[in-house]
Amino acid sequence: MRAVLGWYVVVQALGAAAFVLAGPVLQRLPDRGYGVSKSLGVLMAGLLLWLGTALGLLRNDARGAVVVLAMGVTAAAVAATRRRLPGLRVVVASELVFAAAFAGGCLVRSLDPAVAHTEQPMDLMLLGAVSASPAVPPVDPWLAGYPVGYYYLGYWLVSTLGFLTGQPPEIAYNLGLAKGRAARSGATAWAPTWPPRRAGGGIGRGCRWARAWARRWSWRAAPTST
Repeated sequence: MRAVLGWYVVVQALGAAAFVLAGPVLQRLPDRGYGVSKSLGVLMAGLLLWLGTALGLLRNDARGAVVVLAMGVTAAAVAATRRRLPGLRVVVASELVFAAAFAGGCLVRSLDPAVAHTEQPMDLMLLGAVSASPAVPPVDPWLAGYPVGYYYLGYWLVSTLGFLTGQPPEIAYNLGLAKGRAARSGATAWAPTWPPRRAGGGIGRGCRWARAWARRWSWRAAPTST
């Protein structure tokens, strides 16, 4: 339970920081970007840690991840006075859907935590390699002494969350799966309620499409790390 709560709190903190910092870019969205802020926050933290590691300013470890988190939270606190929240209905809907989907995903993974399907063993191996590499590019788990020759962004993001929450790769892997589905579900929570169905023009057509997309895919899509 402590691991689940820690993961939830860190994702919320990253989401809040991203919501504030990305305001000028996302403010035209119907929910002002609130729904996608959690995924965006994880992406921003992971990319900043990667960039800092690539430049030799940080190490790919817990200390480097904490430095990135502190930078993001500090910058968001400075800019917070210029960012408006969306309507209460949007915030409540997004948070309730995210929490329910995350809890459900964690429950499913707790009942079947085995990493034994299709590419899952390879996924866990690459996540472990990324987490154990203090620099970039990560080491290749197949060929000792060489950099990994496979795309690893998703593994890097889950590894970053693992550093921030103090969880080893085998726990971070399952929590990352649960978070991925929850983030997608929360990002589309506003779609069934905004704007009113009578809205016309491009906005009405776009949101009717978003409602249909949300109903069809938010619970069917395979879990991912982001």
